[in-house]
Amino acid sequence: ALVAGRPTLVEKPLSDRVGNLAALLSEAERRGVMVAVAQNLRFHPAVNAAKTMIAEGAIGQPVAAVAIGVSHLPGWRPGKDYRVNYAADPKSGGAIFDWIHEIDLMAYLFGPFEGVAAAAGRSGALEISAEDTATMALRHHSGVASTVMVSYAGRSAKRTTDIFGTDGRLEIDISARRLRTWNRDSLETVRDFGGRHGDDYEAELSDFLAAATGKARPRCAAMEALGILRQVLRLRALAGLPAAESSSENMND
Repeated sequence: ALVAGRPTLVEKPLSDRVGNLAALLSEAERRGVMVAVAQNLRFHPAVNAAKTMIAEGAIGQPVAAVAIGVSHLPGWRPGKDYRVNYAADPKSGGAIFDWIHEIDLMAYLFGPFEGVAAAAGRSGALEISAEDTATMALRHHSGVASTVMVSYAGRSAKRTTDIFGTDGRLEIDISARRLRTWNRDSLETVRDFGGRHGDDYEAELSDFLAAATGKARPRCAAMEALGILRQVLRLRALAGLPAAESSSENMND
């Protein structure tokens, strides 16, 4: 697609390795070919309302955040054996790659980060060789410390992000499409955005079409996604997970 000069939308994660991606994307930029990555949480209304509030100082200075994503992998695609799909591959699947949305969300809200610690494991409940649960610690250049805990071995689904600031707190509920806020006096406000999950994908495609026709920059450009991927690979290495390639390039940049 890039050789043909076509604007390109890549599903997440951008890759399971770095390889020659940097050179490839640099060449795309040189040719003026737009490449975006599908990170649909960037189009969630509660996420963007929280991002605006943070920028406006509604909770003061953000200092910490905790993102939790839990669901049950066998229920994702009923009628298909989850044990033989990509999610079960310990090199290219697993909870960290699958839940890269939550890691990208932290970067979207608080800017670039470094992965500083990670732990991952297999519960044994899913009969797969990939990790089904992981906890990761991120240090953002903005000074925010964030934690991401993900699992697809839990029966009771949860997908929330708590953001703590010097003057208040925000809670994004992805599934309920809701934003709860507390000010410095602990007064709570709730905003329900309604709509459906598919709305975010439609917004993502509209964003891509606008970028493809030169009317806007993509919400998640490939070069930004590459920086996040490098840190995701670093987190996987910190957790002792296998790499898809033998080169150490993906964790040292």
